[in-house]
Amino acid sequence: MRWMMVAVLIGSSSMRASDDFPKETHTITFLTAAQAADLVAAAKHDGNEDALYLDGLTSIDQDVAQALVAFEGEYLSLNGLTSINQNVARVLASFRGKNTINILSLDGLTSLDLHVAEELAKFEGFTLYLGGLTSIDQHVARALSRFRGTGMELRGLTSIDKKVAQEFAKYDGMGLSLRGLASIDKDVALELSMFRKGTLILLGLTSIDAASLDLLKSNAAIRLPEQYHD
Repeated sequence: MRWMMVAVLIGSSSMRASDDFPKETHTITFLTAAQAADLVAAAKHDGNEDALYLDGLTSIDQDVAQALVAFEGEYLSLNGLTSINQNVARVLASFRGKNTINILSLDGLTSLDLHVAEELAKFEGFTLYLGGLTSIDQHVARALSRFRGTGMELRGLTSIDKKVAQEFAKYDGMGLSLRGLASIDKDVALELSMFRKGTLILLGLTSIDAASLDLLKSNAAIRLPEQYHD
């Protein structure tokens, strides 16, 4: 699927500012706002702006985030961040990238409070990756379900309860991936079967009873593993 694409790593170059940064930008562990702005400007100058990988950063403030979202490439990866506050989330959600393709990867986040989830849901991009989340409650699920971008990836969730499933069924985006779910019970299947918009991806299912499977198969918007196709 297009919104699951992986972009190319940004390189370095001829511009003077890029000499201040390593070629492998994922090794950068700290940036001031001014350095972040220089890095983004260097990427544009070099013409290697498909993706900017900054997975070495473990924390950023609002000013650094503001500089980074000026990046005009397709893919901004900040997978080293394990937590962010509401202000940083608000700024990151404003990332517009290149034309209609803008992918924001925050796979390092292991939990979200409600306010951060509400801000990230405002990202109107191609894909929002939140693969580090291993559990969420119904309130965070409700906030994330207001996402109106193309796709959201939540592959870190290996189980969800009925209330979370109920919120995900109201998802406003075009695609929601829950490929981390290996099995679900009938109550969860019933709620997910009411998924009303876009595509729900459940390609990680390996075990499911017949009644639950029938519920999921009743909704053409739900993508199941090939072994469950008729």
